[in-house]
Amino acid sequence: MELRAACKMSGKTQVQVAKEVGIAETVYQRYKYSKSIPSVRTAIRIARALGSTVEALFGAAPPVNTKKPDGDQAKICTSKL
Repeated sequence: MELRAACKMSGKTQVQVAKEVGIAETVYQRYKYSKSIPSVRTAIRIARALGSTVEALFGAAPPVNTKKPDGDQAKICTSKL
């Protein structure tokens, strides 16, 4: 689902959603037309206002490949300083 569809399904106008989230309507429109990407905090607020998830509204990132080419598990975020 995308932002436009979720807004329509919620029965709210973009003005109502923008006000509830605490952003300007023009900012909401930039997100709606993929002209800009919201911060994580704003994306969460929009998702909550629309009764949806961030992943459903803005797409999910592809999973990170945690296997090395030789088949061993990669160590992620475990480097020593």
